Amino acid sequence: MGDAKRIAVLIGNSVYPEFPKDELDSLSTPLNDIDALKKTLEDPSRGNFKSVTCLADKDALSVQDAIEETIIEAAKTDSLALIFYSGHGILDPTNRLHLVTHDSKPGRYTSTLTLSRIAEYVNVHSPQKLVVLLDCCYSGAGLRDFELKGSGIATGRRFEIDRTVTQTFGSLEGKGIVIVTATNSIQQAKANKKCGFGIFTRHVLDGLDRLSAKRRNKKDITVRDLYDYVHRKMSTENPDQSPMIWGREAGNSLVIAEALFMGQNQPAVSPKTGWFMLREERKPILDLVGPSYILDPNYHFLDWNTSFEYIVAHPLGLKRGEHVATFLEKLQNYDDVQKRSNVTFRPNFVPSVDIEILELESKSFGLIVFDKIATQIIGQNGRVKAWCVHLNISSVQRKRQFWCQMEQNLRTDVNWSAYATQYDRVIGAFSEYKNLVSTLVTKIGKPEKCLDLGAGTGTVLFSLLAASERTHILAVEKNEAMLDCLLRKLDDLKEISLKKRVLVEKGDITTCLRRENDNSFDGCVMLNVLFALDYPQEVVGQVFRVLRPGGSLVLSTSHVGTDINRLFSAIQRELQETGRWNVQTERAWRDAQDRNFEMRRLINRDTLSEIKSYLTTAGFAIEEFEPGHYVGCVVVVKAVKPYDSTQPRPTLVR
Repeated sequence: MGDAKRIAVLIGNSVYPEFPKDELDSLSTPLNDIDALKKTLEDPSRGNFKSVTCLADKDALSVQDAIEETIIEAAKTDSLALIFYSGHGILDPTNRLHLVTHDSKPGRYTSTLTLSRIAEYVNVHSPQKLVVLLDCCYSGAGLRDFELKGSGIATGRRFEIDRTVTQTFGSLEGKGIVIVTATNSIQQAKANKKCGFGIFTRHVLDGLDRLSAKRRNKKDITVRDLYDYVHRKMSTENPDQSPMIWGREAGNSLVIAEALFMGQNQPAVSPKTGWFMLREERKPILDLVGPSYILDPNYHFLDWNTSFEYIVAHPLGLKRGEHVATFLEKLQNYDDVQKRSNVTFRPNFVPSVDIEILELESKSFGLIVFDKIATQIIGQNGRVKAWCVHLNISSVQRKRQFWCQMEQNLRTDVNWSAYATQYDRVIGAFSEYKNLVSTLVTKIGKPEKCLDLGAGTGTVLFSLLAASERTHILAVEKNEAMLDCLLRKLDDLKEISLKKRVLVEKGDITTCLRRENDNSFDGCVMLNVLFALDYPQEVVGQVFRVLRPGGSLVLSTSHVGTDINRLFSAIQRELQETGRWNVQTERAWRDAQDRNFEMRRLINRDTLSEIKSYLTTAGFAIEEFEPGHYVGCVVVVKAVKPYDSTQPRPTLVR
């Protein structure tokens, strides 16, 4: 289906003021038909039509003009054109079909629409892809001209007209022209007043909305697929109507709809916009024990919580901004989920709450069964702002390992959140800490594009902004509380130009880096982050990939020799010497110290040799390796991505 263009004109006529009611009464469904079909055709996950024009109760001339304009546009842009009519169809004394419009008059056929008129437009403008759907009485009679093969009514001038029309239609066979009708030439088309649609149109909508017309293993729906589905359904459920098709072979190649998850081929909300959209809403939603996530209105990931990160997102390599289909496609029961989604989520109906079972085969924990609960978040305008999805854990194959890991992950996240509230007051104000930040920023220089990984409350970020007027920064932080502090500081900036140079992403570092292109950054800073990573080698490898040759990674990190008591004693001494030691700062100092002690397993995890190995294994050349910073508690490292031997170094222009 790809980049094919599609345009449509949908005609619905419900009232016929020129006709006596006992001859042509008003209809209740045509306007519903065109409204519902418009939604389906315009939806990117179904019809993906670029232009859909609805004509409700319009006069014959307006209808003819709109049809011709659509055919002209289709011929000019090589688009597929769809013409749909829902209303009354009548037969003239020669049994030719006429589609009745708002200004049509009894016994006067110049103010009606005939298929011969459409054929004339096709013959003049030569569109290569045209589909006509007719939901009206006697609609099969419209195919009569295609079948006559030159025979006509032997009445002088009228005979010549019929023969011309017939020859015109005959010349169109095999040219990508398809007509599908709701009935044969003698049947009446009926409506289902309970559902509010014409019976034929309802099956068309089901075939497209629910993807019921999709054949197994196909990713799109052709006109022939749609006809076969509608014919099959009406044969069993509505045998009084027999749909017909002309141009059957062309219908095999004309694609009328896609078979995608809703929103799958629509752009995601940008990370920056998405974050600000939901800064307030996400707090009561995502801070849950079980895995949870938020989707934008087009079902792309906006955010997820710690549990989902560790259980699902990181192992599967999911990225914020991707469509939820990237997760669903990896489920063990994906086929059932997809089939159900096609029926439950469709352009003309989206549930406010959705519950289903999801089955995930985890490398670490075996089969995990979730009871998913998805709920709409409604904005102030009454429209869907986002989706909150919670995965209740129904069963886990390796239960003990699973819950132990869950506890550890959540405990770590809570510690970082608690640490964030005291970070700036205790750590950020410490002179040795300020010196450390200054050292890293000086070593990284003035890169044009720089990563700030594990950005915390933004200390490095704001120092980089101050150090260079040209540096643009991507700051990544996964902890909610830390990120909230950083964003509040950004909000307080008065210089708009500074804000424009910063993009903040919430998420696991590895997950965020996966979405970045190779060789796309000039520098990367990691301030006391490496020790806290579950997979440090993987992160360093991703940093190497996204840095350009010659780009630098500057980091500070703790090691097995880091003495937490020594660090906090130095912080306490400075607070006392500068007169800032009081009840409030003492409480903050103790809280910060407690959080560091709870994380000491990670803080003292790596040896200096292991830190070097992370870098060299990834491919970096270590230029500087300086233990002894930050009261002797961290090592400062500068590593450079080498130039390929076949790649010339850039020439400096002076």
